[in-house]
Amino acid sequence: MLTPRCRRIAAALLLAAYAVAATGLPLRGPQLPRAAGERFPCEECGCGCRSAAVCWSNCCCHTLAERIAWADREDVRPPEHVLNQAQCAGLDVRRWLPDVDGAVLAALPSLADQPQAAPAKKCCCCQKTPAAEPEPQTPADDSRGWRSLACHGVLSLWVSLSVALPPAPAGEEPALPTRPTDAPPAPLFCGLSEPPATPPPEGPDPRV
Repeated sequence: MLTPRCRRIAAALLLAAYAVAATGLPLRGPQLPRAAGERFPCEECGCGCRSAAVCWSNCCCHTLAERIAWADREDVRPPEHVLNQAQCAGLDVRRWLPDVDGAVLAALPSLADQPQAAPAKKCCCCQKTPAAEPEPQTPADDSRGWRSLACHGVLSLWVSLSVALPPAPAGEEPALPTRPTDAPPAPLFCGLSEPPATPPPEGPDPRV
């Protein structure tokens, strides 16, 4: 039988473990060996991206814009499918294009300096909606802890729903109302009219 002090200590430990899992406290796990020369944005993060293939394809800690910015800063070439996704999202990936020389790339004006031509008049069904520019996120983003938990397969929905109520102490279960065995069965429905009085009231004489 646990004493009240032991129960309080166990409850405090369980509450601390739940708080660590729910708030996304970064914990350094065992690092798996990766291929030589393999670099990816989450190589120094304690999240679920343990390889370049997982990080570049299905990263929960960094957005596509953040991964492209990291590759630009660290002089790392992203995979081809990531470059295609970045081009579709409207990100600048000209430095990694194989058919553009470095000197020619330096002489090219940036996209912001290029004059915007007047759009051609098209039908309403032929126009394409421009891709929205992704908003840059700072490292202090509070949602990054939840996204790193998603890499481990722990979603905030399941964490928030994992609530267990303690069982009621023995002998304190609420007593359910009981019905006497000799009581008549209850009617299936109750009528809206009240039963007549006993004896019934006398009505007017129909002969009058």
